[in-house]
Amino acid sequence: MSHPLDDNLGLLYFLAQRYSHRFPLWEVDEIVSEFYQIARPAYDRRFDPDKGSLSRFLTLIITQDVHYKHRRLHGAIRRRIDGKNRWIQLEQRGFDFDEYE
Repeated sequence: MSHPLDDNLGLLYFLAQRYSHRFPLWEVDEIVSEFYQIARPAYDRRFDPDKGSLSRFLTLIITQDVHYKHRRLHGAIRRRIDGKNRWIQLEQRGFDFDEYE
C-alpha cells in the first residue's frame, strides 16, 4: 500500500521549486528529500482533510518545519529578542591547521 505523499510527488516538487528561494544552499532534489522526510511523519500525525487541503498543509510544512531545519543545519539559531523570535546566524569557526604546524 502506498503512502498518500508517494502519490503526490509532483506536488512536493512543485512546492520545492516554488519555495527554493528559502533554501539557497540546497538543490531542488535536496529540498524534496528533506521535505518528504519531514512531511511524511507530519502527515501521519497531523493531517486532517476536514481542516484543509493537502497542498496547504504541505506549504506550511515546507515553510515552517523544513525552513527551520535548513537554518539550523547551516549555523543559525533562534533567540527571543525584544519579545520576538529572531534568527541569528552564528559565525562558522574552524581550525586553522596552519596555526598548529
